Order: sequence, then structure tokens, then C-alpha cells
Amino acid sequence: MKKRNFSAEFKRESAQLVVDQNYTVADAA
Repeated sequence: MKKRNFSAEFKRESAQLVVDQNYTVADAA
């Protein structure tokens, strides 16, 4: 249960980080 919760949170954070990075890259380009 704890592992699943951590995975979901990590996935959400990872997605947000990717989106942020993508936006930065697009802006820079």
C-alpha cells in the first residue's frame, strides 16, 4: 500500500517535472 502511494506521488511529480522541462525547452527554442 505504501509503495503504491509513493509510486503515484512520484509519478505525478515526475509528470509535472517533465511538463515544466518541456515548457522551458520550448521557450528556450
